[in-house]
Amino acid sequence: MRPVSFQDESGGDAANGIERGEFYDPLLDVPTEKAPSERAPAQDPSVRQDGNGSFDPLLDAPAPDDGGDPANGEPRSHTAGAAAGPPTIGLEAAAALAVARSPRAAAARRRADSIAARLPQVTALEDPTLTSTSYPIRDQALQTAAGRVQTGVQVAQRFPWLAKLDARGEVVRREAQVALTEAATAELAAALAARTAWFEAWYAGRAVEVTERNRDLLEQLSDVAVARVRTGGAQTDVLRTQLEIDRLDDRLLQLTQAEDLARADLAAVLRLPPGAALPTATTELPPLDAAAEVDVLSAAAQRCRPELQRIGWEIARDRAERRVACLAGKPDFTAGFGYAVVTEEDALAGNANGRDNVSVLFGLTLPIYGDKIRAGVAEADRRLAADARSLDAERDETLRLIRRLAIRLDSLADQLDLLETRILPRAERTLEVSLADYRGERVGFTEAASSYADILRLEVQRARLRADVGIALAELERAVGCDLATTRPVPSPAPAPAPLPETLQAPPPIPSVEEPRGDGPAAAAPAEAIVDEPAAVEAPSEP
Repeated sequence: MRPVSFQDESGGDAANGIERGEFYDPLLDVPTEKAPSERAPAQDPSVRQDGNGSFDPLLDAPAPDDGGDPANGEPRSHTAGAAAGPPTIGLEAAAALAVARSPRAAAARRRADSIAARLPQVTALEDPTLTSTSYPIRDQALQTAAGRVQTGVQVAQRFPWLAKLDARGEVVRREAQVALTEAATAELAAALAARTAWFEAWYAGRAVEVTERNRDLLEQLSDVAVARVRTGGAQTDVLRTQLEIDRLDDRLLQLTQAEDLARADLAAVLRLPPGAALPTATTELPPLDAAAEVDVLSAAAQRCRPELQRIGWEIARDRAERRVACLAGKPDFTAGFGYAVVTEEDALAGNANGRDNVSVLFGLTLPIYGDKIRAGVAEADRRLAADARSLDAERDETLRLIRRLAIRLDSLADQLDLLETRILPRAERTLEVSLADYRGERVGFTEAASSYADILRLEVQRARLRADVGIALAELERAVGCDLATTRPVPSPAPAPAPLPETLQAPPPIPSVEEPRGDGPAAAAPAEAIVDEPAAVEAPSEP
């Protein structure tokens, strides 16, 4: 698949933050009240300051100045002064704010916390029991050799089988993990909604800008038509030009309404208060890489997609529950001690001494009902089998989503590449030639106006394709469950060359002529070894 990276016409880098000031969250960053002696000097009432002195451009922005009325032939300038325009927000800043303010994600996290609070409850021992026994009727009281028993106290504690408490705690821990995956699902949904709303707002703003720019071009064409009338040209060209400008003004009204609706949707996703100014997307479009490899993304989804993680934690929970069901066949133990108060009064034994009695208690449960235990294990086994099938179904659905989005991104990238490299440049060249021929009275108004209409349609189509690529990438990131930048493999550095075999090591240096050398075969051995060495070298075997 062809990777396609592009930016807006302005050529700016990605704007991932808010343009003016720090971002203040009225739901999360509650200002703290200062003492009267610590309060800062009086501020301008038109600017709200919180306890940390931060400024929220979405909540404290001045009222937008339209700068014109499209209904009166004065289209609104979309590039008016930044101080008088609506507050802007970047793509990543909008996604982060939507996730931080998502009520569904917060509710899921609270549910996970509530489940985690059950852990010390299920892993603790049961409360001990205290039993007191008294004999109010003397002649019917318990008699021992030491005398008559007046009252007795018994304390007992039940101790389950050693592994039962750990198994119950494991079940609760896995349930808490399941709840956390639901929070991750809610966060991804909030980020997708924010990115989709941001790209829609960006497209609406670019459509307004393109239409305004083409209106200016039609104004130039109107000036040419007026000049031709002065030289004897047809006056109908001037009227038709004005008619086209009026149509663009009507189109601007529709696009402006669509832009306001898109900004309202973005404000709703960001959960801004009713009185806050509607935010708009920054003019710079972040670089978008439409390359997508199905196998890499599918492997990343196995690690990151919360729906798959949820089923995995459910399987782990059911395994822990199966262990609990198996441990039901193990006995529980009870241990305790008793103390009885004995008196000599009214004792039947003649040698009664009235010594108090101390006793020790020990007992255990008898798990003799095997059918109940086997039924509990069978229930856990069937639940595990159902979870395994659910995991297979979710994997198939994830792969289907990734394949569809990859095909969609491939198609959008090809369309955008064709539009930017071939169709749009030719349309711009056609417009230049048509305008020059119209000035030279070689073509009529219809051909020139058609060229203007083609430019408007193609530039709006390019903005729509760019927004569609961004939305498709956001949906693909939602399907995978993590940032797409982390799923692309990073080329690993080339491994260091392996050391040469011993037979290929560099030979020792040849001694210089000036070195003293001995006589005889021993002296000539090094030179002979050097000469004969290449013949003994063997090619290294392939690993």
